[in-house]
Amino acid sequence: MEHLEQNKELTSKKIDFWKEKGANQPGPGVKKRHDLIASLVKKHHPDSSAAVMDIGGREGFLCDALKQQGFKSFYIVDISPEAIEYAKQRGYNGEVKNVENIGSLNRTFDIIIASHVIEHCKEPKKIIDGVHGLLNPGGTFFIEVPRQPKEPVPTKFGHWYLFSDLSELTELFDEKWELVFTHPAPIRAIYKKR
Repeated sequence: MEHLEQNKELTSKKIDFWKEKGANQPGPGVKKRHDLIASLVKKHHPDSSAAVMDIGGREGFLCDALKQQGFKSFYIVDISPEAIEYAKQRGYNGEVKNVENIGSLNRTFDIIIASHVIEHCKEPKKIIDGVHGLLNPGGTFFIEVPRQPKEPVPTKFGHWYLFSDLSELTELFDEKWELVFTHPAPIRAIYKKR
């Protein structure tokens, strides 16, 4: 649980930063990454009526990029009450939830995104299994993690699980998934639920 407390502290500082700046968008580097993720998701799941969940979705800025791709139905899950409150003020639905219990949601989705999330968790396989239960048949799971060398955990960023190459991510998936896209750095993969 120590990493959750650490991330809560970082969360509060980030929300305060955005409020002080009066910003309504992320910085250009983050926006560029969100735009890329949105275009990849659209390419592999072109149905814009799809229900989308963004795990660790913070303030909803990735959902903004998905809106630009035509998607309309969003649900954000984040551990930070401040982030969810801000996302709701921006017009998004969502709830405060520990990602390690994601499988307990009583909803289903066509697309689930976890960008820079599972490395903060001690049991990433549990999250992947939970996501599988939340996806509709044929649903799309986009996952992105930083590529980083092994070092003592938790890292200064609250990372508990480190990925130094794509194979370390793909070994967490089993025969219930079909791998349809990969990228080596940052490590990105798109899976379809079988």
